[in-house]
Amino acid sequence: MAPDEPPAEKVPAGTAEPTAAAGDEAGKGNGPWPSLLVRGLQLAALWSIAVVWPLFDVLRNGADFFTARGNTGADVIIYSLIHVFVPPLIMVGIEALVDLASRRAGRIVHLAFIAGLVAIFALQFTKKLLPTYTSPSLLLALAVGVLFALLYAKESAVRSVLTWLSPAPLVILVLFLFLSPVRDVIFPPEGEAKPVAAKGNGTPVFLIIFDEAPAATLMNRQELINSARFPNFGALGRTSTWYRNNSTASDGTIAGVPAILSGERPPDRPSANRTYPQSFYTLLDSGHDVINAEAQTKVCPRTICPTRVRSQDSDSGSRFKALVKDLWLVERRVLYPPELAKRLPAIDTNFEDFGGGIDFDLKPGQNPEGIDARFGSNAPITGESIANRILARTAKLSTQIDGPHSRPPAVVLHMEVPHVPWRFEQTGLQYPISENKVPGLIDDKWGPNQYLVDVGLQRFLLQTQYADSILGAIIDDVKKSGLWNRSLFIVTTDHGTSFKTRTVRRSILTKNYAEMANTPLFVKYPGQTRGKIDDANTNAIDILPTIAKYTDIDPGWKFEGQPLDEVTRSGPVIVRSSQLKGPVKYPFDKMLAQRREIVDRWTSLFPGGDASLYRVGPNQDLIGKPVAGLEEPAGKAKAKLARASLYEDIQPKSGVLPYNVAGRLSGMGSGRPLAVAVNGKVAAVGESYSTPEGVRFGIIVPPSTMTGSRSVKVTVYEVVDGRLRPLGSAGG
Repeated sequence: MAPDEPPAEKVPAGTAEPTAAAGDEAGKGNGPWPSLLVRGLQLAALWSIAVVWPLFDVLRNGADFFTARGNTGADVIIYSLIHVFVPPLIMVGIEALVDLASRRAGRIVHLAFIAGLVAIFALQFTKKLLPTYTSPSLLLALAVGVLFALLYAKESAVRSVLTWLSPAPLVILVLFLFLSPVRDVIFPPEGEAKPVAAKGNGTPVFLIIFDEAPAATLMNRQELINSARFPNFGALGRTSTWYRNNSTASDGTIAGVPAILSGERPPDRPSANRTYPQSFYTLLDSGHDVINAEAQTKVCPRTICPTRVRSQDSDSGSRFKALVKDLWLVERRVLYPPELAKRLPAIDTNFEDFGGGIDFDLKPGQNPEGIDARFGSNAPITGESIANRILARTAKLSTQIDGPHSRPPAVVLHMEVPHVPWRFEQTGLQYPISENKVPGLIDDKWGPNQYLVDVGLQRFLLQTQYADSILGAIIDDVKKSGLWNRSLFIVTTDHGTSFKTRTVRRSILTKNYAEMANTPLFVKYPGQTRGKIDDANTNAIDILPTIAKYTDIDPGWKFEGQPLDEVTRSGPVIVRSSQLKGPVKYPFDKMLAQRREIVDRWTSLFPGGDASLYRVGPNQDLIGKPVAGLEEPAGKAKAKLARASLYEDIQPKSGVLPYNVAGRLSGMGSGRPLAVAVNGKVAAVGESYSTPEGVRFGIIVPPSTMTGSRSVKVTVYEVVDGRLRPLGSAGG
């Protein structure tokens, strides 16, 4: 080396030797451009902080989300590893390929990735700063991202900061998988759960738990069972004891179902992964064949239920695919500005199939033979949707009830009906649903539009009729098996649901207490043939003590509740609130008075039996009239019907029928009276309503109006002074 030549500059480990091109980008005196490895670590850090952590932050306190879906610890670990590492690997792979062609282009790509990820991170702050201004919040976040990328290009200190953040992906993984409640999914706690030694008197036990329905659902104006609308509940009431004033122990499934199965009041912070050494299963396992079809919790220990119900419903590949699909939607709901997030399907009405209304897998003609299984036959059912799993589980239970049994059966069936999404009617026909499964419901809270709340109630009642049909099929199966007369047959729901404007749909409050707390409970005791109404202050925790009494099993532990026919409880009703994380007390007599008000309103809106359920909205006098003589010339307003092709190929045997006539409107506002005609006769009426995407309509017509021919013509009208102004049509 020449004496007047300066010594060679030492390059820090992990960086590339600067070249002339690199100097152009990085600037003199600002250090070399990072190597591909370091750039990859930087992108992984930014990706984890900007995209992964917001999602994991939502999920880390919701381990019940994975449990209720039937996801295993392996599912969670694999998804987490893929989500944390695969996108950064793809990004750095793209950079490497571009680098081969042009280093300058490679650096531009890297800066673009940096800008985009920082913009996503900044959006979590700008959307709170400007919650109702979507474009400004997006532009501001993008400006922050671009500014950071420019600083990154010019300042080595900024690049160093990102390098120091390289451990972020591992830290976030550890926090999520091992230092949050999610660890209980990965390492399920298995407490000691020994079956009670006593075998009892051999009484068969059937415990049927429907999901999300208040007692008022089943009532007529006299607060008796509306047998015209719900014939199978009516028939059950005539041969069982109806505990009309029963209450749930919690307003949510994750705490409500375990309270039924364990006889314990739920803790303030229940977990779906909690173990229950004392439960329905350990009480009856020694003397009964336990048949478990309860998928939302893990009350049944693995020693008795080695295979989880969800695992039986779908293979691991389908289950993981559904998890990825649903979490992609959850992630967008978390990251998007509020106004954009509202356009996505809701993620707080159930644990899965959030986007089912957009990409639902049941289509006419797909499964013509499987529809018969909706009421318990053994016909095969295919598909991945919630709807198909409900049908498949019912069909499987039918086979298990038939036997053969070496011991009396002890059956638990938890059915996710009439829980949302509402899509069934009495016979089990389903209608395709739009991207907004429940119009008027945003973030599980009803908006101010009373009409949309009434439409929600209509669809809920129709789906409860489907639950009634399922109940009838189950009772028929039990009777055919010869077990009915000597069985203890119990039917209840885990909690209620609310239909009040500006009110959360399924969190208990004083103003919706009766809707959420007062749940149906029917018990047909062994040998009982005559119905009875018992108005005692009973609770879900009284069910297991009743089972112990009538199976003559002494469990060796003390119950919190009492046998239902011995209840002497006085004082307020106590229900755990999922929102408040604690009990909410309410006077028993006030709950009954509130129920009286609910029954009055609901029976006024939908009186009688089936027919009134297809009448909601203004101008009901038009229903049944031919449109000839009532039509006016079309105006500027137009309607575009969703899934218009379905009206040209009606296939009721497929199980899918487009009797929810829905679509988009242009040229008119919300609250305009509408009518739907099928084959030239008015079938139903309704109103237009506003959504974040624009003005929409969705009107349920009686399925009977569509089942007479292979093709039907459906026309949507605006009602103007009793006249019909056509907006759009489909089919023919």
